[in-house]
Amino acid sequence: MMTEQILACPFCGNELLETYDDGESYYVFCSSCGAQGPLSKDKSDAILLWNAAANQLAAKNAEIAEHRNHVAKIMQRENNMMKHNEKLRAEIEQLRNDLRIRDDGRTAISIGYIEAIKERDEARRVARVLYNERNAMSLGLDTIKRHVEKSIHDGVPITRLSILGICKAGLENLSYTRNEPPTSRVDATEERE
Repeated sequence: MMTEQILACPFCGNELLETYDDGESYYVFCSSCGAQGPLSKDKSDAILLWNAAANQLAAKNAEIAEHRNHVAKIMQRENNMMKHNEKLRAEIEQLRNDLRIRDDGRTAISIGYIEAIKERDEARRVARVLYNERNAMSLGLDTIKRHVEKSIHDGVPITRLSILGICKAGLENLSYTRNEPPTSRVDATEERE
């Protein structure tokens, strides 16, 4: 009967294994790590049991190695995802900073626009005042002109005093057109007296 070859130790990988006989049973023993196979009444059965156990352990070791590889791949994917997440976080932060800069720029533009509107409104207000003053001067001159024409029409001689009174009346009219109440009115007829 041909004896089977003993497989290497599944624990340490030692290939030089021996079968021992303790008088009642046989077993395979690894002198390297001290592993001992199942007991059997027959030497060939002891080798078969050792080989079956070694095959089972080898299959378990292969399964464990496969699980380790799978776990390593998962950990690598997770690591890659974490790096990707960090990259995304950095991109998001950069976008937030860009938005802050744009918002600050828009704020500066808005402030500049508001200042420009204020300056425009001030220029319009000044132009309105100048326009109103010009109109008031025109009205004042018209009043002086009317008084002179009335004096000439009435045949009243125009003296230096009457011209001053007419100018005063025109200036009062000018003040009145600026939304100030007139102080007094002087007629050319009062100056005649």
